[in-house]
Amino acid sequence: MIKHFIQKCPVNYALVRPAICIDPRVMAVSRKSTGKNEKGIEKCIQAETEKWWCVLKCIVDVILHCARNNLPLRGSSDAIGDNNCGVFLSTLDLISRYNPQLFQHIENVKSKKHVPNYFSPKIQNEVIEIFVNKVHSEILNKVKSAKYFSIIFDCTPDTAHVEQMSQIIRYVNIKDGECSVEESFVDFVIGHQKTGRNLLEEIMEKLS
Repeated sequence: MIKHFIQKCPVNYALVRPAICIDPRVMAVSRKSTGKNEKGIEKCIQAETEKWWCVLKCIVDVILHCARNNLPLRGSSDAIGDNNCGVFLSTLDLISRYNPQLFQHIENVKSKKHVPNYFSPKIQNEVIEIFVNKVHSEILNKVKSAKYFSIIFDCTPDTAHVEQMSQIIRYVNIKDGECSVEESFVDFVIGHQKTGRNLLEEIMEKLS
């Protein structure tokens, strides 16, 4: 998701959700060529790690805020600061007024064209996909632990005449000795065929 790390330090980094991978050989060459000691390099690593964690947390929090309030993320422009940049970018711009690290990052993005910003629709979709998988897993865990549950599927063709099947699960949730009936929307399933066998296979695949 995030391939960029910094160019200020004499070491190349790779930030991968959210682990930092450092090649020991690169560190050894870097120390020899620059003369910097290990403590200096570690401080540089720590500072940049904290910076990118701060930026990433802001991105995640804004996406969660939009999701909870059923707000669209994007506008007609993908440039932060534009009038029509959408709720996601405009909210990040607002938060940056009170967050020095995010503010500095946004200023760097605005002043330098080739600075990675991690505000793109691709990054937004990656974060949303992580949330979707987590919520889906939590729902299925509740269903598996429930004594009673039922599935509700409803097919409706969309504007392209593709059969869209909504998947809802109703189950008895037992928490702290109290029972409650809950309904959870899981996903939309594209119905390729309308036969009973085909629908059953698609339902079972989604529930697996």
